[in-house]
Amino acid sequence: MLRRAAADAAVGRHVGARHYYEAAAQAYREALRLEPLYVPALVNLAGLYGVPDDVVALEEALSCCEQAARLFPTRSRWIELARLYRNAGREADAQRATMHRLLALTCPE
Repeated sequence: MLRRAAADAAVGRHVGARHYYEAAAQAYREALRLEPLYVPALVNLAGLYGVPDDVVALEEALSCCEQAARLFPTRSRWIELARLYRNAGREADAQRATMHRLLALTCPE
Protein backbone atom coordinates (compact mmCIF):
# COMPACT_ATOMS: atom_id res chain seq x y z
CA MET A 1 0.00 0.00 0.00
CA LEU A 2 2.83 2.38 0.86
CA ARG A 3 4.49 1.71 -2.51
CA ARG A 4 1.25 2.49 -4.28
CA ALA A 5 0.95 5.83 -2.47
CA ALA A 6 4.55 6.69 -3.34
CA ALA A 7 3.95 5.79 -6.99
CA ASP A 8 0.77 7.89 -7.09
CA ALA A 9 2.64 10.82 -5.55
CA ALA A 10 5.43 10.50 -8.12
CA VAL A 11 2.94 10.44 -10.98
CA GLY A 12 1.16 13.45 -9.52
CA ARG A 13 4.43 15.38 -9.28
CA HIS A 14 5.25 14.47 -12.90
CA VAL A 15 1.84 15.59 -14.15
CA GLY A 16 2.09 18.80 -12.14
CA ALA A 17 5.61 19.50 -13.39
CA ARG A 18 4.49 18.82 -16.95
CA HIS A 19 1.79 21.47 -16.57
CA TYR A 20 4.40 24.02 -15.49
CA TYR A 21 6.71 23.15 -18.40
CA GLU A 22 3.86 23.54 -20.87
CA ALA A 23 2.84 26.85 -19.32
CA ALA A 24 6.44 28.06 -19.44
CA ALA A 25 6.77 27.05 -23.11
CA GLN A 26 3.56 28.90 -23.96
CA ALA A 27 4.75 31.99 -22.09
CA TYR A 28 8.06 31.98 -24.00
CA ARG A 29 6.22 31.51 -27.31
CA GLU A 30 3.97 34.46 -26.47
CA ALA A 31 6.99 36.59 -25.57
CA LEU A 32 8.55 35.68 -28.93
CA ARG A 33 5.32 36.49 -30.74
CA LEU A 34 5.50 39.97 -29.23
CA GLU A 35 9.28 40.35 -29.53
CA PRO A 36 10.76 37.78 -31.97
CA LEU A 37 14.38 38.68 -31.16
CA TYR A 38 14.08 38.41 -27.36
CA VAL A 39 17.14 36.28 -26.59
CA PRO A 40 16.16 35.16 -23.05
CA ALA A 41 12.87 33.70 -24.38
CA LEU A 42 14.71 32.01 -27.28
CA VAL A 43 17.24 30.45 -24.90
CA ASN A 44 14.68 29.37 -22.31
CA LEU A 45 12.30 27.87 -24.88
CA ALA A 46 15.17 25.90 -26.41
CA GLY A 47 16.14 24.78 -22.91
CA LEU A 48 12.75 23.12 -22.45
CA TYR A 49 13.52 20.57 -25.17
CA GLY A 50 13.26 17.10 -23.67
CA VAL A 51 11.79 18.18 -20.31
CA PRO A 52 9.33 16.39 -20.75
CA ASP A 53 9.86 15.07 -24.22
CA ASP A 54 7.11 16.71 -26.23
CA VAL A 55 6.71 20.16 -24.67
CA VAL A 56 9.23 21.62 -27.15
CA ALA A 57 10.08 19.75 -30.35
CA LEU A 58 13.71 19.35 -31.38
CA GLU A 59 13.26 21.48 -34.50
CA GLU A 60 11.72 24.31 -32.48
CA ALA A 61 14.57 24.12 -29.95
CA LEU A 62 17.14 24.15 -32.75
CA SER A 63 15.53 27.15 -34.42
CA CYS A 64 15.47 29.10 -31.14
CA CYS A 65 19.04 28.19 -30.22
CA GLU A 66 20.38 29.01 -33.70
CA GLN A 67 18.73 32.42 -33.60
CA ALA A 68 19.97 33.11 -30.07
CA ALA A 69 23.53 32.13 -31.07
CA ARG A 70 23.38 34.54 -34.02
CA LEU A 71 21.96 37.40 -31.95
CA PHE A 72 24.09 37.01 -28.81
CA PRO A 73 26.74 34.31 -29.09
CA THR A 74 28.20 32.83 -25.93
CA ARG A 75 30.31 29.74 -25.40
CA SER A 76 27.52 28.01 -23.50
CA ARG A 77 25.05 28.79 -26.29
CA TRP A 78 27.35 27.15 -28.86
CA ILE A 79 27.68 24.10 -26.58
CA GLU A 80 23.89 23.82 -26.33
CA LEU A 81 23.53 24.22 -30.09
CA ALA A 82 26.09 21.46 -30.68
CA ARG A 83 24.14 19.18 -28.29
CA LEU A 84 20.88 19.85 -30.14
CA TYR A 85 22.52 19.24 -33.52
CA ARG A 86 23.84 15.89 -32.23
CA ASN A 87 20.36 14.95 -31.02
CA ALA A 88 19.10 15.72 -34.54
CA GLY A 89 21.83 13.56 -36.11
CA ARG A 90 23.52 16.61 -37.64
CA GLU A 91 27.11 15.81 -36.68
CA ALA A 92 28.74 18.20 -39.17
CA ASP A 93 26.68 21.09 -37.78
CA ALA A 94 27.52 19.98 -34.23
CA GLN A 95 31.23 20.08 -35.08
CA ARG A 96 30.88 23.56 -36.57
CA ALA A 97 29.08 24.79 -33.45
CA THR A 98 31.83 23.28 -31.31
CA MET A 99 34.43 25.11 -33.38
CA HIS A 100 32.53 28.38 -32.93
CA ARG A 101 32.67 27.81 -29.19
CA LEU A 102 36.40 27.11 -29.29
CA LEU A 103 37.06 30.18 -31.43
CA ALA A 104 34.78 32.45 -29.41
CA LEU A 105 37.40 33.49 -26.90
CA THR A 106 35.96 36.99 -26.68
CA CYS A 107 32.36 35.86 -26.25
CA PRO A 108 30.79 36.64 -22.89
CA GLU A 109 29.68 33.73 -20.77
